[in-house]
Amino acid sequence: EIFENNRRQDLQYFNHGTGEEADPLSVVLLIDVSGSVKNKLAFEQKAAVEFLEAVLRPGKDLAAVVQFHEDVELVQDFTYDRDLLREAVLATRAGGGTKLYDAIWVAAEDMLRKEVGRRVAVVLSDGDDTLSALGTREAVKAAQENDVVIFGIGIRGSDTNYGALKRFSRETGGLFVDSDVELNKLREAFSKINGDIKNQYSLGYVSNNPA
Repeated sequence: EIFENNRRQDLQYFNHGTGEEADPLSVVLLIDVSGSVKNKLAFEQKAAVEFLEAVLRPGKDLAAVVQFHEDVELVQDFTYDRDLLREAVLATRAGGGTKLYDAIWVAAEDMLRKEVGRRVAVVLSDGDDTLSALGTREAVKAAQENDVVIFGIGIRGSDTNYGALKRFSRETGGLFVDSDVELNKLREAFSKINGDIKNQYSLGYVSNNPA
């Protein structure tokens, strides 16, 4: 059931596909490689590779890899090829400052906007933004307008601040997981997000409010 302003609406569309029946998935994996988390990068890489291998269905789901520091850089464009994605994750290298908000905007507006099916951004970061030209409002708006669900994994760094990551996840219907930087903890975090991604439903209705 769905209600708009406390009035029940008639559903026109409902789909709760799981497993192979779920809608195609497009994932942008955003990896924070700024100086504040560079000593945690190896852990991020290992867990990220495992996550992609677990969540992507061969020939059906696409993923891309982006790293961000003082720049936002595409490491691997959308592909079905898990080997290319693995190589891209392992090729990420630590840099300087952090453009978290700009990276979210790029993922939502430049990359996921034209993709079909479910659109997801998975962000590994300590949450501290030091250089973005955009603010949190612009980043959230871009995600919401393009139906992008954001999942955040908090990586404890030298300047940890999870406020923005939590907001991105909350306001797009995603999930935030605070993870200590141990490989097993990261695996647990990715497992939670994987489960959330694979248990979504889509619905649609035409409002019966003439206004």
